[in-house]
Amino acid sequence: MAKEKQTRLWSIEHDKQRIGPMSSYALALWGLQGLLYPNDIITAGGERKVFAGYMEGMQPFIRNNGHLRRARLWAIAGGKGGVGKSIITAMAALALANAQKRVVVVDADFNGANLKELFSLRYPSPNIWRLLERNQGLSAAAIPTSFANIRMITAPDNGYQSDTSNILRRIGFIRALRNLDADYVILDLGPRTGDNELDYFLTADLNLIVSTPELTSLENLSKFIKLVVKRKIDVALKSLSQNDKAEFILKEDKTPLVYQASQQMYSMNLPAQEILRRIAGSFNLHVVFNQVRDRNYAGDFRLLNKYLQHELGFTLNFAGGVRFESVVQQAVQYGDLRRLVRYTNSAFRDMYDITKTLMAIKGPFADMSLFDVGNILQTENKIICGIWCNAWDDCNYQAPGKICPLRNFN
Repeated sequence: MAKEKQTRLWSIEHDKQRIGPMSSYALALWGLQGLLYPNDIITAGGERKVFAGYMEGMQPFIRNNGHLRRARLWAIAGGKGGVGKSIITAMAALALANAQKRVVVVDADFNGANLKELFSLRYPSPNIWRLLERNQGLSAAAIPTSFANIRMITAPDNGYQSDTSNILRRIGFIRALRNLDADYVILDLGPRTGDNELDYFLTADLNLIVSTPELTSLENLSKFIKLVVKRKIDVALKSLSQNDKAEFILKEDKTPLVYQASQQMYSMNLPAQEILRRIAGSFNLHVVFNQVRDRNYAGDFRLLNKYLQHELGFTLNFAGGVRFESVVQQAVQYGDLRRLVRYTNSAFRDMYDITKTLMAIKGPFADMSLFDVGNILQTENKIICGIWCNAWDDCNYQAPGKICPLRNFN
């Protein structure tokens, strides 16, 4: 019986489209990455049929499951360190708590945790991996803070996480987070962009990216988004390929990423259009600009979105900007978050308004009727000028948002 489960092949059917066959392991990966719809029909060996939203093993991961009561998972990441990601996480938790929501903040920066100091916690949580191994859930790891409605799970000891990259551990971790007795669970991820961090980020209901409005930060932001998309494409290819080492090789040339992906999928006889639609539709990406001193970044952000539309077939959502305030730096310096709520300051008001907007987002995450690889193919030989270009600093023909007159010369 165990051997049958290991070798069972699954297929996904949706609107006369069929994706598969794939292993149980691959199906779990699709669920973890948000690539399954609740009304997908899952078949096992061409016989048993069930809606994905009612598969017990998949329920913690499939988004928009209206019949489920579970914690909403927010993941907060950034293209690089030093953008104020942890303080944005803390302020989002404070804003949710002020709205009478029960919040669990998870310090998921396993190699550079600092949220414990921000919340002035003296003792760490019990090691989460040991709790999961014993099937005890994570309730015991969610320790109270000095703020009403906010608990925290601190990062585990480094010495005990040698195999945290294992997919079964990641699945167990996310399932346990969604089963916490809370309204919202906020994951504060580290600046690294390995598969672990990207998978935790991608499995969330809401993906929040923190950046500063400088041009270099926008460039890092575009690179981070491309890594996120590439990770999902890798998952799709490895899940459906006969070659376990199948990987999407992104060429740094003028060909859009989504076009490169579609060509590789077509070469493997995969339904590229449907898979790429699912990938684009699984994102709920929102950007928060931190340490804002003026609003001059708005034009640069529009140009970045124009580039991403060209490269990926979808754009980022702007959640808002958090103004620079010295009291925020003081709160970080002294590990005293009460400074943020004790005094009226524009930064916390900004984050409070942003959080209210994010709370209202229910999904679906993208209008998939607008996604068409064919529309992108019409411009596969065009590069849009912008700061994301490797030759930007040395270029004398800078024309942001327009077709590059040099790289498209031929």
